[in-house]
Amino acid sequence: LNEKIYRRQIADVLVGLYEKVNGEIEITEENPYTDVNSETIVKAYCSGILVGYEDGEFKPLEYVNRSEVIALFQRLLIKSGVSMPTDLSNTEEYTDITKDSDHWATEIVYQMKNTKRFMEKRFLTVAGVEKLV
Repeated sequence: LNEKIYRRQIADVLVGLYEKVNGEIEITEENPYTDVNSETIVKAYCSGILVGYEDGEFKPLEYVNRSEVIALFQRLLIKSGVSMPTDLSNTEEYTDITKDSDHWATEIVYQMKNTKRFMEKRFLTVAGVEKLV
């Protein structure tokens, strides 16, 4: 349970959650990735929850860190009709990512913040995903 989680694994989690709430994702496009052939990953792409890299790869065996996962869960919630808070002024700050940080996920982290489970630069573990769901 304390093993790092791969991109292919988080795709399975996100697609499973999305389909439980919203119904089956229809595959409307061809697989855009050169390095993976997975129906689940193509569903994640078609739904807009998960995308690959500019080089045309998905990199299924790359680990995901917590800031990436929180961004993915935010995208999942938005695609499922949940609106995100806009007033973040009273949100307690983290020590590793402040509200004025130039980190790409700063706004997402603070929108999604409700526990101290997300520390932006650490890798997420299987146990960490279990806590989320």
